[in-house]
Formats: sequence, C-alpha cells, structure tokens
Amino acid sequence: MESLLKFMMDFLVDLGVDPDRALMVSGLGLIVIGFIAVVLLSQLSLLPGQVKNKKGMRHMTGRAVGTILNGTLYTETYDYGHKNGQTVETTTTHRYIVTYEFKVNGVTYQGQGEGSYAFWERKRQTICYDPKNPEDNCTLFFYDRKTDTNFLKKVFSASIWVILLFAIAIVYLFSR
Repeated sequence: MESLLKFMMDFLVDLGVDPDRALMVSGLGLIVIGFIAVVLLSQLSLLPGQVKNKKGMRHMTGRAVGTILNGTLYTETYDYGHKNGQTVETTTTHRYIVTYEFKVNGVTYQGQGEGSYAFWERKRQTICYDPKNPEDNCTLFFYDRKTDTNFLKKVFSASIWVILLFAIAIVYLFSR
C-alpha cells in the first residue's frame, strides 16, 4: 500500500504537482481504489447464491404481459445494532406483492409474487413462466432480483460515482 502511495505521489510530482497536493490526491486515490475493492468484494460474495438461483429458474424462458389484479404494499421494520440492550438502528423494507393474470396460447393463468414498487400505479408487469408449465411463474422483477449475476455493472456504476467525486476533489484542490 505504501509503495502504491509513493508511486502515485512520484507520478504527480513528475507532472509538476506540488508535493503536498500530490500527497492529498494520492491519498484520495487510495480511498477510491479501496472503495471500489470493497464494492467488488461485496458483490462477489453474493454471486454464488445468484448463480444457484439462476440455475433453479433457467426453465422460465417464457415472457408475457401480465395484468395486475391487485397489489399490497408490505412494510417490514427490522431492528439491528444493539447497545446496552437498546436498539440503536432500524431499517425498513417495502415489498409490493401483486396478484396477476396472463395468457399463454389463449389460456389464462394466475400468479402471485413480488412486483416492482415502481409499477405501483401501473396495471401491467412482465411475467416469466415455464413454457412447459405456465403455472410455474413469477414477475420479471422477482426473476431479475433473484438471478442478477451482472455484478460488474453494479461495480462499474459505483466506480463511476466514486471517480466523479474524486475528480471533483482534484479540481477543488487544484483551484485553491
């Protein structure tokens, strides 16, 4: 870690940057690299479960537009972080459970499951189903959440934001 900091500092000083500013920018750079590494490692830990889910749901290749018959918003609050027997933090999650129907080859099927909260006012959601057995179905929202193995997309998104903040910090340091 120290050699990486020295390398970054030497590089910036060779570019004509003041040594004090080079130290600050190098330190910020290490924080950016550390953040990206943490995000990458956290996503890698989720990957085995998502791969398993993807294998378990790979038969759901059919897609249909489902009509939402009704939906219920469930709110769950969890306590965590206890200190001296007292809860110090809570988190609240929202789940939108929908009942839907969809047609496959003229036959109407129904299902129930977790839908997208973003579709709260909409009356349609995409349904995934097993073409051999359309009664085995779920919303595309649920399918994507359970099988999303594209963790690099998440890491890339987080990295872009961190790099943007890093760039703003550098502009600020050099404008002084």
